Amino acid sequence: PIADKHVKGQGTNDGGTVGKGWTPARRDYPLSIVEKLALFWSGHFTTEFVADDSYVLAPLLFRQNRIFREHGLENLRDLVMSITLDGAMLVYLGGNVNTKSRANENYGRELMELFTMGFGSGYTEGDVKEAARILTGWRVAQFNDKPAPNGIFNTYFSPADHDTGAKQYLGIRFSAVVAV
Repeated sequence: PIADKHVKGQGTNDGGTVGKGWTPARRDYPLSIVEKLALFWSGHFTTEFVADDSYVLAPLLFRQNRIFREHGLENLRDLVMSITLDGAMLVYLGGNVNTKSRANENYGRELMELFTMGFGSGYTEGDVKEAARILTGWRVAQFNDKPAPNGIFNTYFSPADHDTGAKQYLGIRFSAVVAV
């Protein structure tokens, strides 16, 4: 459809803008610790601009970059919490399609294996599955016909898609949530 081509075309242009903004800053100006850490964290918590059906568009990456700038000097736990619910990360690793009927393990695995604990550090395949279940129901509003409860490109929680059953993650038991 024409709208689809427009979104992809605009996304391609926006992606170039993201790159053009980083390059001169790295080349021409002495960078503050905030900018250096933003660059570091953007490489550590990897996402990428994609102008295809997954639609990780430049506005999501701009917002993610803002998280790195605002939280890059804080403790790792707060930064990980912010990135976990970041729209670019949700789209890139499939968190935006993670539902109680079809848990997506991509982010749970990357969270432990690449972003925090490291491969072979004691988490199990069961922990990966439980992380996916814990994170069900988070969405990001993009260019589509679905409502954007918090505005375009913002994340929101969809209770109907969340797995409310009991879980055990890294040895910690989480009780089932009972609707009132």
